[in-house]
Amino acid sequence: MAIRCSGCGKLNPDTVKMCEYCGKSFTLSPLLVPSYKPVRKERAKDILYSYSDSDSDKLEDTDSTILTQPGKKPKKLISIIVAAISIVITILLLSLGIIGPNTDFSGYLSYSVHLDSISSHYHLEGDEWVLVFDPGPGNISVTIHVWNRGEDGGTPKVHLRAFTGYEYYDHDVEGPHCSAHSSISFYWSHHYDLIDIYKYNVTGSIK
Repeated sequence: MAIRCSGCGKLNPDTVKMCEYCGKSFTLSPLLVPSYKPVRKERAKDILYSYSDSDSDKLEDTDSTILTQPGKKPKKLISIIVAAISIVITILLLSLGIIGPNTDFSGYLSYSVHLDSISSHYHLEGDEWVLVFDPGPGNISVTIHVWNRGEDGGTPKVHLRAFTGYEYYDHDVEGPHCSAHSSISFYWSHHYDLIDIYKYNVTGSIK
């Protein structure tokens, strides 16, 4: 490669540092050195663009992980909370009897008394002596007959009030499952310390 002298205009070998003809020193530009490859200096703007272009996918993935995933959790949490509230409300309405199976229970009671031991005496009523059984401990037994005229099956719940002749006692009795348009009978018994067989009574209501 030859270098033209800017003073005399003659060509000189590229190995010399001054003109062989006029003696003028050469100032070599880096662009004329064969082994030098020009490299573009990156400015801040170029670096920003380069980073944005090369890593845009990674940045988008990272952003979606940070912003989207937490957004999904609250939605899922809200769904769980709404479902839990719905279950609680349903249980409450069922317990209050506001909603539930379409049942229509009705029925009647038959009851009897059995004393642990029988003692009696005669009592004068007017001109006649009458045999009278004395009060004592024993069981009051109740047979509950239920019909279900509803469209759904269900479990009848019976509230019994037993009068022993001396005190009132309240009992809640739950019967077996009763299918739609069918009837059942079930038995219940309770022991009391003192029963007057002439005054005892049992009443009940069903729902």
